[in-house]
Amino acid sequence: FFFFKQKTAYEISACLVGSEMCIRDRKGGIPLAKSNIPVCCGGLESGNRIFGDVKNPWDKTRTPGGSSGGEAALISAKCSVLGIGSDDGGSLRVPAAFTGVYSFMPSFNRTSLYGTFDGKQRIARRGMITTGGALGPIGRNTTDLKLVLENVFGEFTRTDFYVNNEKFNKQVYEQIVSGKRKLKVAVLANDEFMEAAPAIQNTVKEVAEALKRDGHVVEDFFIKDTRDYLYYFLQMIFTNGPAGDILDVLDDEYPHPSLWLTVNVHAIPQFLKRFAKLVMGMIGEKRMQFLMDSSFEKLISRYSEIADQKENLREVFNKEFRSKGYDILLLPCCPCVAPQLGMTGDAGPIVNFVGLANFMQYCGGSVPIRLVRGDEQSYTSKWKDQISEALEKIMKKTEGLPIGVQVMAPPMQDEVCLGAMKVIENIFKFYELKF
Repeated sequence: FFFFKQKTAYEISACLVGSEMCIRDRKGGIPLAKSNIPVCCGGLESGNRIFGDVKNPWDKTRTPGGSSGGEAALISAKCSVLGIGSDDGGSLRVPAAFTGVYSFMPSFNRTSLYGTFDGKQRIARRGMITTGGALGPIGRNTTDLKLVLENVFGEFTRTDFYVNNEKFNKQVYEQIVSGKRKLKVAVLANDEFMEAAPAIQNTVKEVAEALKRDGHVVEDFFIKDTRDYLYYFLQMIFTNGPAGDILDVLDDEYPHPSLWLTVNVHAIPQFLKRFAKLVMGMIGEKRMQFLMDSSFEKLISRYSEIADQKENLREVFNKEFRSKGYDILLLPCCPCVAPQLGMTGDAGPIVNFVGLANFMQYCGGSVPIRLVRGDEQSYTSKWKDQISEALEKIMKKTEGLPIGVQVMAPPMQDEVCLGAMKVIENIFKFYELKF
């Protein structure tokens, strides 16, 4: 369980009145362990100054991702069969992609957050609500994920009045898995602002071709001005979400290396940020300039304006998605495979793909497909900056590391999303891979 500090058994039991308690007490689940997490419960690496870094079972010099990286690493290493994590910016999907396991982020308010955070953990709570996060499962296959969702969806009528209490719709799921219902699939293999490595793009295209051969309708999907979606997602993270109060939480503690970018962005006074933003633009660091701009403190007087801009972007996306009749969006989880320990802070906003689901408040999951091939250990970009240099380093010596894809679906279409993931799993059968 992810958000608990050291407590007595009684105190832990008292907190477990949301999704976890539903699994444990009412459904007979047996908790085995609490797994490691990042400082402040949020980050793309799962390391802290108390227990150290979680290492990726596929390569111990690399991270399993975060923030649910401890859970993903345990399942990938076959030390656990099933886990519960949280996702407010890729924290379930990124670790799953980096470690070759399966994960699912339900629609916002399809699972309960009640009881997950105690009074001192306001930042984690705020982050989950602000970014449309949810608690969800990590497992060795989609059947594991389905087991959790069947036993959690619709089980909160007595504990959380704000959760949508629809039961898991087995009929919708089975129609897709059996092939009786064919899907219309939108495919986004790349992002011009944060380009995916060739290995990632190739894998998404291979999945798209496989789905087409299986009888599904598959079309390329284009998002205009993807940086706008990333910009407002980062605003939610930096100003309203868990990263916004990171300096207060750390106090005098020296930050973990993976947090250097977030900490530095917040440590700089506002007037110096403007100067730094100008300098970054002059030296060609346009994307770092973008990150600096997304972290500026926003005045209350502009809150309504920003909220309107976010809703306008969502409406543009939804209108395009609805007008074409798409069921799911197939896209990468991250622009790269698992980075070396300490490198995620250099790689910049690699949450561009997973953050889209949170921004849109869609459900989403990660499905492992295959391993990086010898001729795919590279990264190319039209950008010549610090971020592209970091991603080039990350993609070196990556042969044999797992690659996952992401499946997204509109809110409350969780069964469609999971069904599509099962179809993909049945084609590629990554879980049968011996390593």
